[in-house]
Amino acid sequence: MIDPIALARKLIDIPSPTGAERAMGEFLERELAQLGLTVRRQAVEGDRFNVFASAGEHPRVVINSHIDTVPPWFASREDGQKIYGRGACDTKGVIAAMIAAGERLLARGVRDFAFLFVVGEETDSIGAKTANVEFGDLGSEYVLVGEPTESKFARASKGALTVVVHFDGVAAHSAYPQRGDSAVKKMISAITAIESTDWGWHEIVGSATVNVGVVLGC
Repeated sequence: MIDPIALARKLIDIPSPTGAERAMGEFLERELAQLGLTVRRQAVEGDRFNVFASAGEHPRVVINSHIDTVPPWFASREDGQKIYGRGACDTKGVIAAMIAAGERLLARGVRDFAFLFVVGEETDSIGAKTANVEFGDLGSEYVLVGEPTESKFARASKGALTVVVHFDGVAAHSAYPQRGDSAVKKMISAITAIESTDWGWHEIVGSATVNVGVVLGC
């Protein structure tokens, strides 16, 4: 039987920052194939690929997480209570638990599930977007997504909308600012409005959140 602690440490010890997930993907291919699953790559970009591994022909449940991490990488260690290392909770520990659970399902004869491990979650979610196109008609009823959620089950998550806003102005000498039209001031006013706006509330996920993440001006 798979030891999820040992597997988690193996996964953590493979550096896989966003954009350089290949070694992690290749390792997962081998591990999942050893379980007797049908494993294939889904090309994403360059040499980057998602890993899809099915236990049966028509998976009722897709077990999903991402294989990339934020930098910098540092190796695994444990102290008897916790595992430390880049990706320990987000999400290599999760993936190890998923694969160990998959092995147990197979031992019980359960085969209506598949694994989908994607690249690029920490930046632009390119792996998930690519998977949505190819697997949109897979026919599965459920997707179980592994993310650190304080060890609690979450049945929904917020979506995301990214907007790039551009402001035009008229340049003027700093001694005579009244002769110009400051694009920076327009941006400041817009940020104030964004931060003070009520973006709505949902009965499951609560209040919408907003973040002004990048500001460039001259």
